[in-house]
Order: sequence, then C-alpha cells, then structure tokens
Amino acid sequence: MTATAPDGYRLLDVDEAEERFRLSADVESRFPYREFSDEQEFRLYEGGLHVTGDFSAETDGDWVMYNVIVDGDLTVDGDLSWWDDHMGNFVLVTGNVRARNVLLRGNPSVVVRGDLLVDNGVFGCHGADGGFLDVGGVTRAKTIVNIRYFKMTFAGGRPDATLIADPNFTSCPVDFADDELSAVLLPAMVDPDGYVDEGQIEWAFMEGRPILRDGAVPSHLAALTELDALLASPEEVIELDLADRHLREFPEQLFAFPNLRKLSLAGNDQIDQIPERIAELTTLEELDLSGLAVDRLPAAIGRLDNLRVLDVSGNPLPDNLFSMTKLEELRLAGVQQLPADAFAAMPELRRLDLSGGALTELPEPFYRLRHLQAVDLHATKLDRPTLDRLAETFPKVQIDLRRVPARRDVDDPNSRAVHDLVVDGQAKLFRDHAAAVPLFEEALERCGTGASFSDHDQLYAYYGLVYALSRLVGSDEGLTDKLIGYAERALALAPEPREIWHFTDEGQFHEEVTRTAGNTLAWHLMKRGELDRALSIVDRALTFGADPTYDYLRDTKVRILLAMGRTAEAYLIVDHVLTRRPDFGDFADFVSAPEFLHWRETTR
Repeated sequence: MTATAPDGYRLLDVDEAEERFRLSADVESRFPYREFSDEQEFRLYEGGLHVTGDFSAETDGDWVMYNVIVDGDLTVDGDLSWWDDHMGNFVLVTGNVRARNVLLRGNPSVVVRGDLLVDNGVFGCHGADGGFLDVGGVTRAKTIVNIRYFKMTFAGGRPDATLIADPNFTSCPVDFADDELSAVLLPAMVDPDGYVDEGQIEWAFMEGRPILRDGAVPSHLAALTELDALLASPEEVIELDLADRHLREFPEQLFAFPNLRKLSLAGNDQIDQIPERIAELTTLEELDLSGLAVDRLPAAIGRLDNLRVLDVSGNPLPDNLFSMTKLEELRLAGVQQLPADAFAAMPELRRLDLSGGALTELPEPFYRLRHLQAVDLHATKLDRPTLDRLAETFPKVQIDLRRVPARRDVDDPNSRAVHDLVVDGQAKLFRDHAAAVPLFEEALERCGTGASFSDHDQLYAYYGLVYALSRLVGSDEGLTDKLIGYAERALALAPEPREIWHFTDEGQFHEEVTRTAGNTLAWHLMKRGELDRALSIVDRALTFGADPTYDYLRDTKVRILLAMGRTAEAYLIVDHVLTRRPDFGDFADFVSAPEFLHWRETTR
C-alpha cells in the first residue's frame, strides 16, 4: 500500500514555517521555497508521522505541488520514495527517519535533522537542477547509491553502509566511485554499453536483492591488499600505479620497496598529507602526486636526487621545487603564479605543463630552457607579447596554446585566412573529399605557435581531414599514417568527456569529433595489432554513443574484442544491438554465424 498524502497534516504559511522550523538554516540553501510559496503548500505533521506502507510524492505533471514538514520522527514501514522533475520541493524531518528504502530522483531536497536508519538501500539520481539529501545525525543502511548529479551530505559522519557514489557530489569518502559502477555492479544493473540502469537498481532495492557482484572490494582496500601481497618480495617492485584508487592516506607499505623507481598516487583526493619520510624513497625516478588534497607538499621531495619526472599539478608547490636540477619533465597544471627565478636551476627540462592557471607571462629563465621539446600552456591567460616571444624563441617546440584568449583575434589577417580555408573545406567535405584535404592542411599550416586562429577552426580542420581521408585511404599505407596522425591530434585537442559542455553547439561538435576520430583511430590501430589502445579509444568514443545511431562504434568495439579473444563480451554487444535492430547491416555476418547462434541459444 502506498500513502501519497497521509491524513493528519495541517497547512502552514511560509512565515510560520520559517519561524517554527528555521527553514533558512538548512532547507533554503538547497531549495528556494519562498519563490514558490504562492504555488506550493506547506504541510505539517505534528508529533511525527508513521506510514504503514510506502510513502511517496503525489503526482501533478512533473512537479510536486507541496512541501512536507514532519515535526518529530518519520517512520515508513515500506519505502520512502520522493521525486521532482521540475522546480523542486522539500521534505524536512526534525527527528529521525526509519524506512525500508529511501528512493530519491530529480530535484527534491530532503533534510533529516536526526538519524537516517534504513533497512536496505538509499538511492539518489538525476539531480542536475537540484536534488539533495542532508542528514544531520547518524546514517545506517546496507547500501547507498548516489549518481547522476544528486547530492548527499552526512553531517553526522560517514554512513555505516557500502557507499557507491560520485565523490564530487558526496560529502565523505566513498567505497566505489561512480566511474567504477560497470565493474562492481551485477550485470543486470548495467547494459552492454556500460551504462547504469537506474530502474534496475531501484527494483533490486525494493525487492531486497543485492546489486553488487560477489567479492567486490572497495578500490582503496584492494590497493592496500595488493601492496601487502607485494611485501613478500619487496626488492622486485620497481613500478607502482596507485592512481585513482581512492586511498585515504599515504600507504606506509611504500617505504618497504627499496628499488621503487616509478610511483603514481594521482587523483587520490582524500590523501591530505605527504610524510617527510618520502625522502627515503631515494630510487624514485618518476613521481606523480597530482590531484591530492594536501595543504602543502614537504620540502623532502626536493631531496629525491634521482627524480627525472615530477607531477604536482593541483597542489601547492614544494618550497625547493625549482632547485631540483635533474628534472626532465615537470607538470604544474593549475599553477597560479611562478617566482621570478623559476626554472633557472633546471637546465635539463624537456617537457613542462603550466596549463589551466592564471599566468599572464612567463619568468625570464623559461626562455633559456634549450632542451625543451613540449610545453602545455593551454587555458592560461598569457598576453600577446608572451605569445610572440614564444613563437620567436621556440619555433620547433610543440606548444599547446588552446583556449588562450590572446590568441583569438577575429580581425587578425591570419585568423581570417584560417577561418576562410576551414569554411571552404567544410563546403567541399561531404561531396568532394579529395578537394577538401588541401584546404584543411593549408589551414593547419597557418596554426603555428604565436599565430592568431580559433581553437574551433583548428579542431574542425583535423576533424575534416579525418573524415575525408577515412573515405580515401583504401590500402595506401602513406595515407593511413597521415590519417592516424590526424585522428590522434584531433583527439588530443578535443576536450576530455568530463570537460565537454554537452548541451551547447560546441559541445555537440566536440562529441562528434570524439566519435569520428575515436572510431577511425581505433579501427586502424586494431588493424595494426595495437588492441589494448584501440579498445581504450573506442570506449572513449562510446561515451557519446548511447543512441542506436552510433551502433557503428559498437561494431568497431566488437571487432576489437574478437581480435583480443574476448568472444563472450563481443557476442553480448552483438545480441543487444540485433535485439533492437535486427536489420543492422554491420552485424549481418553474425545473423547466421553458427558460433554466435549457439552462444545466443545457450546464453539466453
């Protein structure tokens, strides 16, 4: 039985609600209820509320036309299911909440000032325009899932639950991040393309079924177990990649490996301290500490005399960083300012990343770095004189100047010439592939360091070359090499999927570049036997391939999986596509293939 509006409430006006329950203290920051007080009721249940079945929001189109205040405890014998697909609403409970499941979707703001005690699961999703769960007290549940921009805060401490969530929208450390879902959820919860089926998770919670695979272990615990196992032969450990493992602190086991040369702790944004003992790792040659949560990095890093590669992007800089004379590669993405003598004592630098910060100019010693091969300065604020000097000083150095405002001058003759060439190439692209190629190539010749041109025009030129050459290449190895190079450059210039503004025209273009260049590059890498790299690239392309229109990407992935001997995974995708599109031509060879038909018969 579901209760949408249990009897026993009375209506409040907005002023009485604020006076009695201090909504401005915790509700108003989540949902601007005053703006809608003429349209939404305020329903008050005094002395608590006990619902014998499920408790869910009433439907009125896509908006819940009332807010709920429970002054006391809310006890729901079934599921508390709340939602809003429009302007939002709130549920405030001044005491504790007890329920079998708590299922939240869309834009409701649910505030529990006491404890949240759930027999099974808590689920939140699709909170792009709002959608919050705030718990002031203790939270207990078997499993909590928080994905797709829903937001959860737990002021009473980390929940006593297995927490599967987007770390960016959850107030405490998680057991499994949202990017691990396809690996840890049961197959029924994930479609063949790796997309999570929220409805399946909700049904599993409501029916009391598990959602995690047997033996699924949180990444940080698995990492520590792996390190413990390596202690049996510590002298054999030369390289450790612990990036994005959700580690909570710097692992003490690292000091037991006397020959460790390469270490990555990148992306472990719960590590808030690096010990001074890091200086004991004297054999380190490469160290990646990017994306941690430290307030400072110890000067002891400067005593790692064998270090050649260092990445401290997104962190405060160590005091003696620029005295590390043997460094050949240094990454400082996000750096906001540099000392005037930066790089003066670093003559061996070959690769340098200063992207994404507020730099308007570069220190004088930078221009004396004679061994430079590549510099990333994209998304900085470098001024025009700096760009001109870069072009003059480093004519042969690969310099990334994407999204540098001073480089974009629509009135500059070179910028106009590049744009005109791209427009002419675009006009020929879909009717005369061969004629489009020289136009795009001439445009790219004008996109040198220090030159004025738009990022869009440069990226479109690479995209156009990939599109045209993929239709001209045939068996010409020379053209294939050019095509691969252009596709690699297009993907390097396109934003990473998480950085794309999907609902803009430019975002749609970036998605198309990712699909087209990714599919082309993955296919030709497969032909050359580079299967692992091909699979990684087609998976990036599939980030924007949910629509059946892009089933050609699935065809590429299937061929790669078959070449890797991962037949069952390939057949699962084929079955998924042919079930919804029996006439999909790219998979015509499977329709009557005995091996596939036998798999399909025995698996279904």
